[in-house]
Amino acid sequence: MESLKINGWPESIRPCSFMQNLHTNITSDRSSTEQLTSLVRFGQRFGELHGPLSLALCFFGIPTNVANILVLTRTSMSQSATNHLLFWLAVADLITMLLYVPSLYHFYIVRPNPIRSPVYSPYKLWVIYQTAAASGLIIFHSLALWIAVVLAVFRYLYIGFPTVGPRLATKRRAFLSVIVLALGCILFVIPNALINYVDRCYGTTWIMFHTNESNSDKFDVYYSVGFESNDEQNMSSDAVWPKKELYAVNTWLQASLFKIFPCFLLSVLTVLLVFQMKKAIRRRKALQQVAARQQVTQLLKNNQKCSRNQLHSENRTTTLLLAILLTVLIVELPQGILVLCLQLIENFYVNVYQHLGDFIDFTTLVNESMNFVIYTSMSHQFRREFCQLFLIDKFRERFRRTCFATESQTVETNENASNVKRADISNYVCCMPRSSSTDGQPL
Repeated sequence: MESLKINGWPESIRPCSFMQNLHTNITSDRSSTEQLTSLVRFGQRFGELHGPLSLALCFFGIPTNVANILVLTRTSMSQSATNHLLFWLAVADLITMLLYVPSLYHFYIVRPNPIRSPVYSPYKLWVIYQTAAASGLIIFHSLALWIAVVLAVFRYLYIGFPTVGPRLATKRRAFLSVIVLALGCILFVIPNALINYVDRCYGTTWIMFHTNESNSDKFDVYYSVGFESNDEQNMSSDAVWPKKELYAVNTWLQASLFKIFPCFLLSVLTVLLVFQMKKAIRRRKALQQVAARQQVTQLLKNNQKCSRNQLHSENRTTTLLLAILLTVLIVELPQGILVLCLQLIENFYVNVYQHLGDFIDFTTLVNESMNFVIYTSMSHQFRREFCQLFLIDKFRERFRRTCFATESQTVETNENASNVKRADISNYVCCMPRSSSTDGQPL
């Protein structure tokens, strides 16, 4: 592109931010690197690892969430309202990862631009996809978070109100709750979709960047996801106000409805669930003490044993759900605080948030991949259904039979060899000539 240059850049053309930094600081890379804060260095170092680590995590999380869906839809598992909510939780986590993988591969593995953060690409279609996927990721990730809240509410109703809870926490109400939550997430993500757009800028070619020819007259177009609030200098005063307010509304919505408020509810419900578990344990111990002091029949003993087993099963289920809720809470609450600081602290995005963006995405992927590990480690029923579904028990039994048959055949062969050896020795002893010595013993 040939045109008049002002300060090294074509007139009336906005350079990409990474090319501006390159153009103004090309001679001071070493000194500026020494002045980087520890947070900036952490963001740069983790950004180099974010692509392969997150992609490997997705390759683990996608099939495990598919396994969760298949197991939770089996007849023996799908009748419970709790398992129905866990099914939709797995669906939301799966869609979130599927939406993230293409962007992860293009922007972090292929890396079509010299500097990855902020994300630029010479291909406009990829940025259009990234713009749409950004809203989709918020929808399904927020849906998963709110499903966890409904899961805690249903479990509290079930164990806190034994007579009324099972009638309220039904599978039908669980499905209706998911539908309402999905519609709400779609509605409240509209401001985020309105402030995002495909932006473009100009920078030197990638080849010129790698050959250090930063003073070249050759320029390429790069695309990125832009935010309306960042372009106030290019707007009229009448246009700035509504867009700036829309950006503020979007920030508050993401911080409150999608992070802080559900995390607050999860914290309260987690405390209530722990309290109800302890209350149930105390009630069981009291019943055991009463039964020990009284003369009870064998029928009452059997009933007590059945009640104890049922209580153990309910406590295991509640413990599993608590593990899920705590995992979500540990990941989501710090993110909510960081999003809230975007609106409360000036320049927080530039100074802090952008350097933690990759790490925040990685922790979200970890959270979405953990449920399978929790299920298999804490739920005997899930393990049994998983093994039956994927024929693990049959392979294990076949392997055991094969090993047993091989071992039996080996033992039989050894016994036959021993018998043959003993027979040969006997024949040898019987056929030996007698010695002429006086002791009469064979030689």
